[in-house]
Amino acid sequence: FFRNNQLDGSGLGLTVAKKRFKLSVQRHYIQRLLREAYRLNKVRFLPGYDIVLSAHRFKKGETTLSKLQQEILSLAQKAGVLKES
Repeated sequence: FFRNNQLDGSGLGLTVAKKRFKLSVQRHYIQRLLREAYRLNKVRFLPGYDIVLSAHRFKKGETTLSKLQQEILSLAQKAGVLKES
């Protein structure tokens, strides 16, 4: 989800469902991957948006940082919150 926050900076929110990832170790691992994927690409996002990432589409053993980055960037491009190159 992307929402304009009328501020100079952007915010990041994460949701990882306990129903999908039973163990807290798994949930925290996914959260760390999501944070890192956002951090590495933060400069590509337009300022002034709150971003909420939900990890319910990923499979437990097949989630990698590169897959998350691709997914986040493709969703951001569809939403129109990426800076023009």
